[in-house]
Amino acid sequence: MEDTSAPHQLQPHPTAPQGNVTQPGHKKPQERKINDARDHHCESRRGGAVNRGEAEQ
Repeated sequence: MEDTSAPHQLQPHPTAPQGNVTQPGHKKPQERKINDARDHHCESRRGGAVNRGEAEQ
């Protein structure tokens, strides 16, 4: 049974895909809104000084 319409079957193909192969586009990065809870989490994970409220940089 030769079902060539199924792309998942084993067929001889070159190692590198030919043609205009682009990197899979990841999601567009949005501007990151870091709230206090997230900032506290990140800082504590980093082992930094966790200050609640405004972040001193």
